Amino acid sequence: MYAGLDFQQGARWSGDGRELFYVSDDRRLMSVPVLTEPRLQVGRRTALFEMSGRAWEDFAVGPDGKQFLAIVPQTSAGEQPLTVIVNWPADVRP
Repeated sequence: MYAGLDFQQGARWSGDGRELFYVSDDRRLMSVPVLTEPRLQVGRRTALFEMSGRAWEDFAVGPDGKQFLAIVPQTSAGEQPLTVIVNWPADVRP
C-alpha cells in the first residue's frame, strides 16, 4: 500500500492520463486524479461504486474514463451464457 492506496488488482490509467483507477481490497472501484505538470500531484481518492456479486479478474478503462470492461471469471447457476450470432442477415430468409 502506498499513501493509502491499495492496488489489489493493479491500476489503470484514464485515456487522458489524468486519472488512475483501481479496485480496493473492499471491492470498490476507486478513482485518483493525478497531475504531472508542473510537478506531480496526487489528489484525493474517490469511490466510484461498490462491486456486488463476483470479484473482477481484470478490467479495462474506456477511452472516456466513464466506462469499464471487466472480466468476471465464472457464471452462477441462474445465469445463461452469452451467445453471439455473426453474419445473421445471411441466415434470415425473406
